[in-house]
Amino acid sequence: MLGRVADQLYWMARYSERTENMARIIDVANRMTLTPRDDQTRQSAWVSALEVAGAVDVYGEKHGDINGADVVHCLALDPDNPASIYSAIRATRENARALRGSITTEMFESINSTWLELKAMEADVIKPAGRRAFFDWVKDRAHLFRGVAAGTMLQDEALCFMKIGLDIERADCTARLLDSKYRVLLPASEEVGGSLDYYQWGTLLRSLSAFRAYHKI
Repeated sequence: MLGRVADQLYWMARYSERTENMARIIDVANRMTLTPRDDQTRQSAWVSALEVAGAVDVYGEKHGDINGADVVHCLALDPDNPASIYSAIRATRENARALRGSITTEMFESINSTWLELKAMEADVIKPAGRRAFFDWVKDRAHLFRGVAAGTMLQDEALCFMKIGLDIERADCTARLLDSKYRVLLPASEEVGGSLDYYQWGTLLRSLSAFRAYHKI
């Protein structure tokens, strides 16, 4: 396999996984702001989302003060932010276009339709009332891409490079999310195990689709 092809397969999978991870990061921050907490703590939830995404500087150059709506836009739909969902889907499609001979038609159609749907969306999708539906849409499209890839690709080196990219991106994002949220969520000693502590960590587990697995283990 050509190194160029392997590289594009790897990054196509990483960017696809990044779209879901970014949706989870924003979703966690959004849910945390809905808990009964003071304004400073709510703001720290948005700051941590920017830190996880590595977008603190990009946000600061455009917006300055921390505002939930601006943070969501920066991480979701800002084409100038290389870590945004918009940029990740765009990069996934660009890599897929260069790989038309190495991936299946179903895979490219899945990626292309996701890109076209995203471009047709209005900014209202990331307003408070529509955020959950938007996050779920992003996750569903990422799941669809992985399912199509697993169901239509040959079980060869190409699929292996995709799995490497997907798993590295997921591990990286999970580590970043845990590192950032641990510092935000760590409560005072007398609050450990309380109802608020339970809700906050439960929200984090749900954002990683790990809530049921945690209880089962």
